[in-house]
Amino acid sequence: MANRPPGDKKPRHAIVDLEGVRQMLLQIDEYCLAEKQTVYMRIALLLEPYIGLRMVELTGGCWEEVNFEKRKRVIPASRMKTRKEHIVFLSNQALDLLKKLEYERQSPFCFLRIPK
Repeated sequence: MANRPPGDKKPRHAIVDLEGVRQMLLQIDEYCLAEKQTVYMRIALLLEPYIGLRMVELTGGCWEEVNFEKRKRVIPASRMKTRKEHIVFLSNQALDLLKKLEYERQSPFCFLRIPK
């Protein structure tokens, strides 16, 4: 059991087959439609499996971090838990989802922030 604290025997569910991934993405879509989630929530949930960031790193992103031509997003060290710059290479699917968000662009943030 790699990457677990000693004694942690809690089962962790991993999707390791293509059909399982397809089903997960369909379930995300169904959930977002059933719960009337915003386009931002839907895209954040769909992006997560493609890029594997913590949700705070994913949703706190700014458009200046995204480079569509180089197909990557560079997250500055100041926003990373490890305090090291992190480069995320973007798949075709991730780029398509980000382009949908860019079309909705209303702020410097990729995901609309709700004021406190």
